[in-house]
Amino acid sequence: MLCYEIVLSCDWHLDNEKEDKAESERQEKLTRLSNKLFRLDTEDVCHAFVAEHVDTMRLACVTDFDGLSNDREYTERICGIIAKELKCTDIRVIEKKEITLEGFKSLLDTAEDSSFISRRLYKLYQKINPEVFGNRSYDTSEAVVECGRFTKADAMREAKTIMADECLIDEISRIYDMSNRKKFYGFPVHYCVTTEGLDAAMPMVKLLVRALHARNRIPGSRITFVTDVKSDFYDEDDFEKLCKRSAGSSVLIELKGEDGNHGIYAKGFERTINLIMDVVADYKQKTQFFFVINVNFEDFSKSLLSRIREDVQIVHIHEGTGDKKLARKYFSRLIDESSMKELADKGVFSFLPEKKTYRPHDVHNAFQKWSSECLLEKAYPAYSNMKVVTVSEKKEKAGGYYQELQEMVGLTRVKELCDEIISSFKMQKVRERYGLSEQDICRHMIFTGNPGSAKTTVARLLCDTLSEEGVLETGKLVECGRADLVGKYVGWTAQQVKRRFKDAAGGMLFIDEAYSLVDGSHSFGEEAINTIVQEMENRRNNVIVVFAGYPDRMEQFIESNAGFKSRIAFHLDFPDYNEDELLEILKNMLNKRQLVMDEDAVPVCRELFHKACGVPDFGNGRYVRNVLDQAVLRQGKRLIGSGGIREMKKITKDQTKLLTADDFMVDTEAFLRENNRNDIKIGFSV
Repeated sequence: MLCYEIVLSCDWHLDNEKEDKAESERQEKLTRLSNKLFRLDTEDVCHAFVAEHVDTMRLACVTDFDGLSNDREYTERICGIIAKELKCTDIRVIEKKEITLEGFKSLLDTAEDSSFISRRLYKLYQKINPEVFGNRSYDTSEAVVECGRFTKADAMREAKTIMADECLIDEISRIYDMSNRKKFYGFPVHYCVTTEGLDAAMPMVKLLVRALHARNRIPGSRITFVTDVKSDFYDEDDFEKLCKRSAGSSVLIELKGEDGNHGIYAKGFERTINLIMDVVADYKQKTQFFFVINVNFEDFSKSLLSRIREDVQIVHIHEGTGDKKLARKYFSRLIDESSMKELADKGVFSFLPEKKTYRPHDVHNAFQKWSSECLLEKAYPAYSNMKVVTVSEKKEKAGGYYQELQEMVGLTRVKELCDEIISSFKMQKVRERYGLSEQDICRHMIFTGNPGSAKTTVARLLCDTLSEEGVLETGKLVECGRADLVGKYVGWTAQQVKRRFKDAAGGMLFIDEAYSLVDGSHSFGEEAINTIVQEMENRRNNVIVVFAGYPDRMEQFIESNAGFKSRIAFHLDFPDYNEDELLEILKNMLNKRQLVMDEDAVPVCRELFHKACGVPDFGNGRYVRNVLDQAVLRQGKRLIGSGGIREMKKITKDQTKLLTADDFMVDTEAFLRENNRNDIKIGFSV
């Protein structure tokens, strides 16, 4: 369903010259015109009405995306009906643009206020209700991407300015490939964009929409955003309505919520995954889907994507990298496109951290800090004394990935090994500078540990640290599992594995649940392992491979191919946290959420963690987060209960921040039993 606003120049005259009768006649004629425009074609796929008429005539048009091929014909038909009904000949189209459903609803209300549409038609058009986009189980918004003539050269230039990765460049080439038909038949592929935030993902998504639209691969340029998905999303019919009404355009789903495989939300998010899978499968030919993964909040995205790929062809797009010159150019572009362009001065680039290699999210973070500073210092200087973030503070944080790694709770031996890894890699760089190359040094690693023991977090921080130290060229971390590496048909697996190595060039390839490739059936998993070993050798100087998984099963994986032992230099074992470390993790989480717990809650939590440590695979840090989530729910019930607005107004700020011992009174055995349900798999599906 696509909506348009059409502005026409239309000179017509009324029969009555008296003002009151003229206005009545005007309303009557325009209402009759709207009735005529209601069905523009016999197939009932395109409708229009008059929304406003002052100096020009403003119309709203809604069409099935299938009817867009007759776009010019419909516009001509609209002009013909207007000419016949109003007896005018000089009709010119001044503007025609795609609008959001919210914009369409606004024009509908304008038409109703002006009495340019009958009550019957108003009720019919109201069925196109944008309110399904507002829901307690998720947040939504809409945007229309400005499209037009957009050549391959334009797309490539645009990609360069946003520091695009090679995988995005490759997809642009596929979109503009001359072997493709320049006509819309359906959506052959959908996209998964992995970044460190939606801000960094949006330029890539908009670029893809513009390119697809230019090649007639997507009828509309509207994007509907689905964000902040909650654990009760699964029982919402509105999501299917949203996807249905987005036919011909795009739906962006940010896969960011509580971890769907652990804790009290496990059942809800498992059903959420099933709902998204079913709806995407139903509308994959009618609606273009973008899945956006935030690498800092992956949560249920792994489980969803590993299963949805069986029915949907997914193209993976990762953040790219660039040098300081390119980062400055991108930063300048963000400023030029903002409303605060006039406030920029020569010192703007001081907000960019000092790094050898930049990623788009680095530039967006710097831009956000510059914007905040400008609002306080230049736009509204009366508030400058309230400034919290300063340029000097920001500079002190440069190179902070290593410090962040060292500040993690526990993991003493892991940190020591990380220091050894960093030192050995830096020493290799020094030797290379003197011509003492050590070509046989291996850089690949194995991370073993139970779920929630921070394997992925350490990999990410280690990758960023090595990038800051100049060991890794790009610092990209590409995460994947069996579903990303093993193809459905003969010949696909090797290509997919090589593509993942190409995506990770200059950075790190993190293969989670690596042992799932060993399935004992001599299937494509064996082909994947052989190709991985080959690529580890071919790209040993520009890709570090990290295999991760359970300790016992990883031994079986390493034994599956003789090439692994000679190519893996470091083995990091991540032990389960003890009760003191879990308590420290809880305190860190409380601090980040601006919460505190009273003194009586400390022994209660310590006892909870003591019991948890005695249960295999209890979840480690994820278990702590789930305990905190349940405590917050109990706090809400304790403070509000079934009370109304009057009770809510009585709650003080300190009360909203305080968690008591009662809030942490969790049925430990039941809680852990729910955490370890056998029918919910952890991480990637095998």
